[in-house]
Amino acid sequence: MCRRALHKQHLTELAVNYILREKPSVAVFTGDATSTGQQSEFDLAWTKLEPLVKSGIPVVYVPGNHDVYVKDAACRKALENFYWKMWNGSRNFSTEPFLFKLGPLRFAVIDSAVPCSCFFSNGVMSAESTAFLQKEAAEHTAGSPLIYVGHFPLHWNRVLEAWRHGLRNADQAVALLENHQIDLSLCGHIHKSMKWLDARGRGEIVAVSVYRSVIVADIVYDADKDYFDASFVRLTEKVR
Repeated sequence: MCRRALHKQHLTELAVNYILREKPSVAVFTGDATSTGQQSEFDLAWTKLEPLVKSGIPVVYVPGNHDVYVKDAACRKALENFYWKMWNGSRNFSTEPFLFKLGPLRFAVIDSAVPCSCFFSNGVMSAESTAFLQKEAAEHTAGSPLIYVGHFPLHWNRVLEAWRHGLRNADQAVALLENHQIDLSLCGHIHKSMKWLDARGRGEIVAVSVYRSVIVADIVYDADKDYFDASFVRLTEKVR
C-alpha cells in the first residue's frame, strides 16, 4: 500500500472481485494491507478483504513491513486481530514459520517483517526460518513443490540494499531458491511486477502493489507435468 493512496482503497475491490470471479484454489496475499499498521487502517482493509476470506477460497497471508512498522501495543493488537481474521480464525499471529499444505503444494509461510524507522523498509530472515526452509527443502519430493511465501523477495534481494530495503540474513534462503530446492517464491515489497522463472516455471514472482497498478499474478500448476505457468493480469492502468 502506498502511504499517499489510502483514498484508493476501492482498487482492492477490483482485485478481490477478480479473484472471486476466477475462483482459484488458493489466494496468496504477501502483505502491506496498511500504511503504518494503525487500527483504523486494518479495519478499512478488512472491509475490502472480508468477502474474499468468507468466500471459501483459502487465503494465505503474511504481514508486510507496513503492517508491522511500529512497536505500539495497540497497533500490534490490531495486527494480531487482522491476522486471525485473514486466516479465517484458523491461526493466531506468530513469527514462527509454518507449512500450509494444499493438495501437492507445500507453502512455507515466512514472516520476516520487523518494526523499523520510517527511513528503512527492510526485513530479517531469522535463523529459525532459515533452518525451517532448509528442512523442508531437504524433504523435497517430485510432484510436491515447495513454495516460499514471504513479503520480501529472495532472488530479487540481490539487487536491493538489504540493510535498508531488502531482507537481511537471507543468503542461505536465496541459495535454496536459486538451486531449485525451493520451487517457487511468491512475494511483494518491490513496487513493480516481476518474474524470474526457468523453463519449468521455477523461480520467483513479485506482484506489484494494487495501489500503483491493479495487477494480480495468475499462477497455474500442472501436476501431471510438474510445471508452473504464471502471467500478470492488469485490472486497471497505472494509478498516480
